[in-house]
Amino acid sequence: MNCEEFARQLDTLDTSQDLSKESALNRHAQECAECAALLQLFQRALTLCLVPPAALDRDLSLRIMNQVLLQARPQRVLALRFWLVAGFVLLLAGLLPPLLVDYHHLAGSMGNDFLIPLALVLGSAVSLYMLVFVGTHMITASNYVKKHHIMGY
Repeated sequence: MNCEEFARQLDTLDTSQDLSKESALNRHAQECAECAALLQLFQRALTLCLVPPAALDRDLSLRIMNQVLLQARPQRVLALRFWLVAGFVLLLAGLLPPLLVDYHHLAGSMGNDFLIPLALVLGSAVSLYMLVFVGTHMITASNYVKKHHIMGY
């Protein structure tokens, strides 16, 4: 066996195969110092890579799950400009209709049958917007209040 054949067989060697004393690889490694060093390096690499199952920590999955559960949940953050744009659109939706000709025509012909549902829809939209905005910015507002010592905190 030559060194090239030794290296090729070492590369194709199955990790479950035992390198017995009488194997051709061992015989060549005893005759060639360079291949002996390569075989020793291969055996050390196998020793490091093949960790017996008993050596693994049985509580590893439990520790990992505890760490995952202790971490704060990621929050989806929307930029403040998106909130401002949405608020501006909502404000326009409430202020523009009285400026339109059709609004006065409908308000004159239908009276409260038109104005009350319009006011309810716009009021509900503004309330929902404020609820979601305040709900998503509670932590930011709390940190601001604590940082600037507002309200005795």
